[in-house]
Amino acid sequence: MVPSSRLERRGGREILVQHLLVSEDNQKLLPEFQERISGGTDLSELAAEHSICPSKENGGILGWVRKGQMVPEFEEAAFSAPLNKVVQCKTKFGYHLFQVLSEKEELLLQDIDPNDLYVKMQDPIFFNEAQLIDVREPEEV
Repeated sequence: MVPSSRLERRGGREILVQHLLVSEDNQKLLPEFQERISGGTDLSELAAEHSICPSKENGGILGWVRKGQMVPEFEEAAFSAPLNKVVQCKTKFGYHLFQVLSEKEELLLQDIDPNDLYVKMQDPIFFNEAQLIDVREPEEV
C-alpha cells in the first residue's frame, strides 16, 4: 500500500504576522506611523502605502510563520511579542513595524499508512479536527 499524508502536532507554534518595512533613511517615520496606528489607522493601510517589502501588496501580511523562517532579529521580536501589539525591530533589511495577529500550534505533514488512516477515521473527533483531500487519479479510485 502507498502511504498517505497526515498532520501531526509538533509542540511549537506558528504566528500570523503583519508588518511594514522602511529603509534606514525613513526610520524617522516610525513614530508617526505608531501614532497613527494608536489613533485607529490600520497597519495594513500604512504597509500598502509605505512599506518597501513585497508583502505590501497583501497589506503587509507575511502569512503563518514558524521559527527558522525569518532573520534572527525579526524572529526573536515576533515570537516574544504579545498578540496585536505593534512592535518595532531592526534587521539587515531595515526597520520593521509589525504585529502578531494570531497564533496556533505548529502542525507537520507526515506520511500515514492507509490502514492507520482507516483506524483514525473510525473516531468521530477525527472528522472535527482533520480535512481529508482525495488526490488520487481517477484510475486509482
